[in-house]
Amino acid sequence: MKALQQIEREQTPRLETDLPTNKPAANDVVRVQHGVDALRDLLDRSCVASRYSKLSDQQKAMILYGAKLKPSTHINIPLDKMTACEREQIRLSIIALCEINNTFGRAMLSRDRFNMRPKLTNRSRTNQLEH
Repeated sequence: MKALQQIEREQTPRLETDLPTNKPAANDVVRVQHGVDALRDLLDRSCVASRYSKLSDQQKAMILYGAKLKPSTHINIPLDKMTACEREQIRLSIIALCEINNTFGRAMLSRDRFNMRPKLTNRSRTNQLEH
């Protein structure tokens, strides 16, 4: 079996080129740029900025209000055109909204659960019947 593996290794073609390879040194930090990151660099827009631009004015206003920014002045400004401080405020506002979403979840907001009222106790019923 080992003899067959050695034959396979010897038969695999090797490609050699004269192209220079820029191999980093062992202690260099290398950032691997994925295809999506490269596209974002070309488009000069982040995924968050793209999603933010697709929100309705009402959704943007909720985020801006949570970020303590005036919706009347910021609603039409694209996220990537805002200052770093404004973007940070918006980021924190979106995080807070996500936490609210996690607290309630979709199941709790169905009509039958949302409109449910606590059951009356026997004592409360007798008080209501007297009035």
